[in-house]
Amino acid sequence: MLARLALPDVGNRLPEERGSAHVWPYLVFAFAQGSLQIVMQQVRFQVFSASPGLILLTAAGIAALGWFAYHQWHHPAPLMRLHALREKVFQAGLVITICRGRSAI
Repeated sequence: MLARLALPDVGNRLPEERGSAHVWPYLVFAFAQGSLQIVMQQVRFQVFSASPGLILLTAAGIAALGWFAYHQWHHPAPLMRLHALREKVFQAGLVITICRGRSAI
């Protein structure tokens, strides 16, 4: 409901005024991120396998992230350019960033 109030109404505009960005990928990604964050916070206080709600919320979050990744991979003008994951330089940068983050912990 908050997203519906915060995002501008694009339904009453001409297609050339709207631009190429779509609202649904943003909402799906926000749902996925929010649901997985809720699960991670609740796991600190209760056992993951004991709560069917946490399991369903995790499955829904992972499914939403999967749809978002599939959508972005196949969209001609994606919000996030996932094709960069194919490039060796980008892969090396991710590995270095992850290793530096783990050594700081």
